[in-house]
Parts: sequence; C-alpha cells; structure tokens
Amino acid sequence: MSDAARFTILGPVEVWSAGRLVPIPAAKQRILLAVLVLRAGKVVSAEELIDLLWAECPPASPRVGLQTNVLRLRRRLGGLGQRIVTKPPGYLIEVGPDEVDVHEATRLAAEAEHAAEQGDLDSEARLLARALGLWRGEALADIDVPSLQATEGQLIGEWRLRLQQRHLSALLSVGKHAETIGPLSVLVSGNPLREEFISLLMLALHRTGRSAEALQHYEQTRRTLAEELGADPSPELRNLHERILAGDPGLNLVGAAGQVEVATTPGPARHGEVRVPRQLPTVPRSFVGRVRELSALDAALAQGNGLAAISGIGGVGKTWLALRWARQNAARFPDGQLYVDLRGFDPSGPPLPSESALHGLLESLGVERARIPSGADTRAAVYRSLVADRRMVIVLDNARDSAQVAPLLPGGESCVVLITGRHRMGGLVARHGAVPLVVDTLAGDEARQLLTGCLGVRRVSAERESVAELVRRCAGLPFALSVVAARATTNPGLPLRSLAEELKERSTRLDAIDSGDTATNLRAVFSCSYDALSATAVRLLGLLSLAPGQASSVRAAQCLAGTSSIRKVLRELEDGSLLHQDGAGRYQMHGLLRLYAAERATADIDAADRVSAVNRLAEFYLSAAYATDGPSSAGPAVVAWLATRPTEGGAAGQARHNGVAGLGIRCRPVPR
Repeated sequence: MSDAARFTILGPVEVWSAGRLVPIPAAKQRILLAVLVLRAGKVVSAEELIDLLWAECPPASPRVGLQTNVLRLRRRLGGLGQRIVTKPPGYLIEVGPDEVDVHEATRLAAEAEHAAEQGDLDSEARLLARALGLWRGEALADIDVPSLQATEGQLIGEWRLRLQQRHLSALLSVGKHAETIGPLSVLVSGNPLREEFISLLMLALHRTGRSAEALQHYEQTRRTLAEELGADPSPELRNLHERILAGDPGLNLVGAAGQVEVATTPGPARHGEVRVPRQLPTVPRSFVGRVRELSALDAALAQGNGLAAISGIGGVGKTWLALRWARQNAARFPDGQLYVDLRGFDPSGPPLPSESALHGLLESLGVERARIPSGADTRAAVYRSLVADRRMVIVLDNARDSAQVAPLLPGGESCVVLITGRHRMGGLVARHGAVPLVVDTLAGDEARQLLTGCLGVRRVSAERESVAELVRRCAGLPFALSVVAARATTNPGLPLRSLAEELKERSTRLDAIDSGDTATNLRAVFSCSYDALSATAVRLLGLLSLAPGQASSVRAAQCLAGTSSIRKVLRELEDGSLLHQDGAGRYQMHGLLRLYAAERATADIDAADRVSAVNRLAEFYLSAAYATDGPSSAGPAVVAWLATRPTEGGAAGQARHNGVAGLGIRCRPVPR
C-alpha cells in the first residue's frame, strides 16, 4: 500500500496524505468523497450524486451546487484533488489498488479463500484477521444518507459479519477453540437471531468442556426464535444440539466431518460473500412434452435476453415448464437458484406483496433478518446490489401482474429470470424487454403420455377407450389430467370407465376434476382468474360461454354484450389468458373454462339479461345465414343451437321460429 494516499470508509470517511490526516469538515464533501471512493475508477453520474447530496430537496441549480462541492473538495484535498476527474456524465476518482481500505480488505479476503482451498487454514485465519483489522467501526459511520447506508452500508456490514464468521470458523478448524469464545459471545449478543454464530459458539464451548453452556445457548435461541419470529431453530442447529446431547465424539475432532460449516459458497458479492441458494422445487414426474416451449426459451435466452414472461390459462403447466428449463440449465448458474411463489392467483390467500417477496429473497441471499431494511424501494436496492454480476436463475412463480414483478427484477444482465403468470404481462415486455411465451394445452398424445406416466402402462392399455375419453374431456389441460390421474391412483380399484363417465357428462365434469381440497379443485383454479376481472369482463365471459361452437367473432360478442364497445374488454380477457384468438380472429375459450363460466353466468348474470343476450345472438346468426348461403355457412354447432332458440312465446319468438324454419332448420322446443 502506498504511503502517499489512503482513503478509508470502513469507519468514518477519512483521507490521509503522506501519513497526515486531511480534515474534511463539510458533510456534503464527505458524502461526495465516499461515493466516488466506493466506485473508485468508475464514473458516477451527476444525477446520482445530486440525488445523494440533496435527496428530495435539491437547490435551485443542483448542477451548479454539485460543481461547487466538487471544486471545494478538490481544494480541500490539495494535491490529491487532481485525482477527482470530470468525465461525462459525471465524475470519477483515480486510486491505486491498495489505497482504499475496503479494496485492501477485499484482496485479503480473496487470498484467504485461496489459502483455504489449498488447505492452509492457518494462513486463512491470519489473512482474515488482517482484513478485519481494517475496520474502525461501522462503515460510512459519519455519512448521514439513508439510501447509501441501506445499500452500500448494509452490504459492507453484512460482508464484515461473513468475514468474522469465516475467521472464527478457521480458528476452530485449527484447534483454537478457547480464543473464539469471547468474540463469538459478543457477536451472538449483538446478533441473537444469527444461527451460524450460535452454532460456532456452541461448538467452541463443547470443545472446551463447557457443553452445558452450549446447551443453554441453544435453549435461549429456541425461545428467542419462538417469541420474536414464531419459528423453530434450523435443522442444522437442531442437529448440532442433538449431537452435543449425545456426546458425539466426532464433534471433538478438529477438521472432522461433523464440524459445523456455516460459510457458504463460491460467489463473491461486491463486498464479500453471499449465500448460494438452491431453492428450485422438484418438477412433477408427470411432466411431459413441451419441446417447443423449452426450445423457445433456449433460443430467447441464448440471445442474451435474460427475462421471459410465461403466461397461460390456470392449470396449463407454466410453473412446471419454468422449473424444467431452470433445472435442465442449472449448471449455467453457479451462483444459485432463487424461487418465489408470488401467489398472484392462489385460492388460499391474497397475492404476496413485493415488499414481503423482497424480504424472503434477501434472507435467501444471506442477509440477517434483523438487518433487512423496511420499504420495498430500499429492499429492492439492496437486492439488486446483492445479485449484481452474479450468475443466477430466478423463478418468480404465479405473478399477478407486471407491477408485482417489477421490483423483483435484478439490475444487471448476469441473471436469468423466468416469470410465470396468467396475465400476459405486457408491461414487462414493453418496459423491460421480456420475451413473451404463451403456453398452450397438451396435444392428445402428450396428454395420454401424462396419464401413462401416472397410472402405468398396464392400466392405461387395459382401458384404452376410457383413457381416450379422459384425454378428450380434459382437453389437454395438465392440471385436469393430473387431478383425474390422482383420483385413479388413490383408488386403484376404481375403473377408469367410471371416471370417463363422470367427465363425459357436462353436469358432472367439473365435479370429477376435484380431489377433495382447494389445491386440486379446478373450480378454485378458475375462480382466481375470474375474481381478478372487472365486472364488465365477468359479464362478457359469462355470456360468451352461452354461445354455440368453440369460437365467437367480435360481432357475435357485441351482440351478446348489447354494445359495440367491447374490444377493450376482449383484450382484458385475452391478457388474462381466458380467451385467445384463432387464425381467423375469432375468440376461443377452453372447454372446461366454458363450463365454469356458464355456471358463474347462471349465478352472476340476471336471467332476463341472459335471455336477451342469447336472443340478440340468435337474430344475428339468422340474419347472417340469410345474407350468405343458408344454414350451412353458420356451421353445424350454430345450426343445432338455433334450433333450440325459438322456445319463448310472443311475436318476437314466433318471428325467430319462422326465420329458422325458413332456413330449413327443424325446430324443437327445449325447456328453459
């Protein structure tokens, strides 16, 4: 390290020149210096500096104020002031590699890690002690900028704790148990919820013959966790407690396999280490197909776009797809995998607030609970700092909308983020360049393969016709197929023929896709999408379920709604994956959703409104048929449906009856 200059931020912000302290009494000049030193060698924009210096109360001419503070700081630093260089769009400071204490600490920590990899634990402990000796208190101790403390200060503070953890663990590994008890006691007192320090203290006490005290610390920790968090100790801490109780001799051996390992992992953050999480849930063994979708994700993410928005109707298998891709590509992300269920469409409760999701992500990345800041914006800033330049895959599952997801996106380009949700999240596509991927239902052979994987080849082969009926009635929806397979699996004596009969009947089809709890109830799945709609969209979807055939034109939808202003409502339903357009621009609805929507229409839409809507649609189809080539142009489903319409009395009903008869359609009254 050069004697000419020394910049310190691991404590009060100070500058030393030729061994003498250069006083900087002005607070804004210390803030300016601290930011430039933290980003040494990198340009800090004028806008960011202005925000940090004045927050929400900038002067009338903030750029002039910034230039004035830079000029005064240069003068205060004397010859060192020449190191502050103006470079668009802001300023940078030029420093040597060992002229900043935090940079020197980073170098020593890296050398310690290398020593540990070589098995030289004595050198690891010595190097970490030198790094920790550079601290003179809390980092940035005299910098009163909440946003800077919440990001840089938080990161450096967390890094210091990690270094202390590694240092004390190294001392334990070389048999210096007694030396660690004092420092560990102080750390546990100041961090009573940090279980890795408690584990080390328990181990040190046990190895020095103070097992009773170790057990007392465990009991105190258990009570504290229960009272403050309503949680139990971690499995690792419980295991250590049980081994101490049992007098496990492996704990007494230095370097034994039973030693408590608390430091995780390979990937350094900007100021130290963070935990390497492995959070991806398993993919159900019933996952099949999706070759096209997996290839589309490969192609999109191979082009450097690290954000994919996977959408589709509830139960179509969006989560399974995201998890399959993430697991297949796990080797590409050595710094870990994060998973969050955002509960955007969850029958059991409301969506997870972004602030709460960020709390969980920060915990997963090793930030102590007590040190997680409040407020979504501050937490998001810390989160982005922790994952910057790290190669991770992040699955944000079951998102409600773009607004819920946006605060959870990393700021860098090294992470891949897979977002699943029923909404198409056009906001993410427009503002963040997300690659959209719409997941469709399974083809017939894939649906049969799913059932075969769950039920076995023998059972499927024995009832081929019934299996074909199950596949047909579930209409390629993986959730429905899985629930039906679960019913058959838990009732091995139940013939598949019986299930097929339940599904064949429209009146019992949705009842058959229910295994007895909310998580496996198709009505509950659809209700989450329904409840997120506007009142006009609920009405239109219900009325569309009463229309004949598999698709409805915009004109038919206008007739049902009784208004021409429905395109915005149709977009809402399409964005929510409840409708999709076919090649002819007509709107289609999944068959099982149509059944559910018809049920809801009966409950949610007044009977007179339903009758009027259906009559308007019948008149539209009659007029269209007369204007073209007769009933054949309307399609068999419409013809059959028209034959059931003229059932009400009065002149209007008779007119429709005559119109249908005039087209050569044989009418039969159907009771309402």
